[in-house]
Amino acid sequence: MGTFKAKDKTIWVTWEHQRRNISLSERLNIKLYEFDLKGPRCLRYPVLIFRTVYLLIIKRPRTLFVENPSIVLALLAVIYKKITRAKAVVDAHNSVIDHLNSREPLLTNLTKYIIRNTDLTIVTNSNLKNEIEKYSGKGFVLPDPIPHFPKIEPIRLKGRYNILYISSFGEDEPIEEVIGAAKRLDKNIFIYITGNYRRYLQKLPEKIPTNVIFTGYLPEEKYIQMLHSVDLIMDLTKSEDCLVCGMYEALAVEKSLILSDKKALRDYFNSGAVFTANTPSDIARSINTVLKKKKTICKEIAYIKTIKQKMWEADFKKLLLRLTISS
Repeated sequence: MGTFKAKDKTIWVTWEHQRRNISLSERLNIKLYEFDLKGPRCLRYPVLIFRTVYLLIIKRPRTLFVENPSIVLALLAVIYKKITRAKAVVDAHNSVIDHLNSREPLLTNLTKYIIRNTDLTIVTNSNLKNEIEKYSGKGFVLPDPIPHFPKIEPIRLKGRYNILYISSFGEDEPIEEVIGAAKRLDKNIFIYITGNYRRYLQKLPEKIPTNVIFTGYLPEEKYIQMLHSVDLIMDLTKSEDCLVCGMYEALAVEKSLILSDKKALRDYFNSGAVFTANTPSDIARSINTVLKKKKTICKEIAYIKTIKQKMWEADFKKLLLRLTISS
């Protein structure tokens, strides 16, 4: 297994619990420091900044990996680089593009500054890389690795067919459209929606169909058990450049998959997944289509999983070479 052998000390800092940070830091053999606090930003950020600065003073890394978002954490990495002449590597999510297109000049200018002054920005697809390089940044494309989940005995769920809609109740997710699709389905087809739905209650339709179940936040073992237990996994987004985490998890457990009809997602899957418009009628139609040919799609997913694993390993070796050269 390849690892990043920097000449000096290297650490990875993140301000949230996110599977990509964990998997990439493990593969790179880099110590991950995860500061995941809940609450309002005005209360969290002073604590997070203090913890991060204290860590940097104690560890004095010569190469610092961080995640963006948070833009504040990415800015700290650039400041640390300026002060110590260390290397700063940012793993950037698609929200960085939202910052570039923001109506707030401060947010846009800070994002451009971080891009220009980071030694390398790792992104999930070529569209994001093009945006990074448009602003004189150095981009590198590396999708999420397909996770390795432990074998967990499936549980019996309520429906004849059961669908897991992977959600965090983010602004880019068509939650109401999925609920609308459930109303169009046979009542024996159940949709389980993950994530903290309580903060979204005011935006939800007054009447939720009986075949929609909100799971709330699921601990890791329960979440993996759900992935193994359902017939179909669905992860939808309104964003054009977002490679959703659920598609990697569906590959991991070799389940049928429905994704939003977006260019970045179609570029990743040339077969196996079914793509849908983010409308209740089209989501319902896609669900019925997948359930009718579930076995065939699962075989395609298993084949694609093998191909994507080989492709990821090749990209990872290129990243190792890039990091070694620049260290």
